[in-house]
Amino acid sequence: MYKDSKVVSEFKKTWDDDESRLPPPPPPMSTIDHVVFKAKKGASFFYNGKSISSDKAIAIVKNNPEINLSSKTNNGKSTVTLSNEPISISNERASVVEKRKLIIEERKQATEERKASKEEMLIQRKERAEELREIIEERKQATVERKAAKKEMLIQRKEEIENRKEIIEENRTGNSFPKPTAGNIVSHIKVMNRHDATFYLDGKKVEYSEALKAVRKNKNADINSTFEPAIVKIKTI
Repeated sequence: MYKDSKVVSEFKKTWDDDESRLPPPPPPMSTIDHVVFKAKKGASFFYNGKSISSDKAIAIVKNNPEINLSSKTNNGKSTVTLSNEPISISNERASVVEKRKLIIEERKQATEERKASKEEMLIQRKERAEELREIIEERKQATVERKAAKKEMLIQRKEEIENRKEIIEENRTGNSFPKPTAGNIVSHIKVMNRHDATFYLDGKKVEYSEALKAVRKNKNADINSTFEPAIVKIKTI
């Protein structure tokens, strides 16, 4: 050290002293340790240009510790290439191409699976909708059948009541015929029909059904009935 152009202090030190104090560099990682380390980090492995699992890569290196190895990391994703032949740029490129093909195939497979899942979901929805339509149709049909059955039951009850009235009227009158009036003209025609009467409508011989229809339509029709022979003459005009 100098002061006012004079030496005031002197240090005896060389660069060799600094180098002697630096710690020795760590030993290089063995091939198998490197592969295991990369496997734990989720690296992709290739062997002779083909994708392999990390377990298979470890097994290959254990069996052949001198195998050619290349390791690269890009955007946090490591790729380890193993080869029986010296690794060249073309081999590495082939590994990269193979990796890209694998990624494309995986994405394609994932797309197909999503598509199949969507189609299956649509089919299930369609089946559920069809089942719901069938249930609604069955309920609708059941409602129609119940209404029809109820209507038929009411008609039957009405006919039973009508028949009972006719039987009561016939029993009440015995062998004589009920007097034809607007209130009992229909019953009169029915009773005469049970006695095999012949019917005439406005001078023309007609069937029982036509005679019944006529008196139902015109209950004020003029009726002239005889017992022997059983004849009913209906005059509407």
